[in-house]
Amino acid sequence: MPPLSVPASKGAALRRARPGVETAELDACRRSAAFLEGQLKTYEGVPQAWPEGVAPNFASGALRDQLSAAWAGKAEVREMDCEECPCIVELRLTTGEPSCCSQLDDALPCELMYREGHANVQITDDGTYADEAFGDPGHWDDDIALRASWRVEEAAALLRERLTESSAK
Repeated sequence: MPPLSVPASKGAALRRARPGVETAELDACRRSAAFLEGQLKTYEGVPQAWPEGVAPNFASGALRDQLSAAWAGKAEVREMDCEECPCIVELRLTTGEPSCCSQLDDALPCELMYREGHANVQITDDGTYADEAFGDPGHWDDDIALRASWRVEEAAALLRERLTESSAK
């Protein structure tokens, strides 16, 4: 139902003539909002706080240092988003070899090797950039996996936009 367009002076008279109409419309809006919020939670997950007891090597500074050392000559860490669990890492691949991604995995220290559960890795079409989630497997669950997958996809979409804008200049 389209919103009522009534001058303020006639609003009170309309409310007296049609009691409950505003309440019914408001209830319908609240139901729609609750449904849409549920859809967003199903697709995006909910923000994840850092659980207590996460291994220190998954903290932002230590993680950046480990990845930079492990990937030297293969990739460089460009950005990290560690505001919520887990960290999302944007990296630039520095080798054009087709097996580059498996080389990156092989170069990781053991404690990072099984880092991501089921979070996706998103790689740009030209194969030069990627976004990946790194979280402590001891604190990984379905909620973190869902949210991490969405965050990786969002980071990759933003990366593609930046690359498209910079190549258009």
